[in-house]
Amino acid sequence: EKPVITPRDLDAAVFTSASTVRGFKAAFPELPVKYACCIGRQTADEAAKAGFADIRVAAKATLEDLIKAVEETNKL
Repeated sequence: EKPVITPRDLDAAVFTSASTVRGFKAAFPELPVKYACCIGRQTADEAAKAGFADIRVAAKATLEDLIKAVEETNKL
């Protein structure tokens, strides 16, 4: 049997769709995450429903802008 590694906390979680938010919360319902970085508004809305408090949204729904949002979050 493979060992299971469960993180204790995260600085940021990066989401590319509403379904990834739901899957993350199903897998780690109690995991504290400081920032949720989302590719677009629909994904951010799902992150808010899932209980994420500090949500960052990419300026445009592109991977490039999502990466920029993560980089900006890391500067905080």
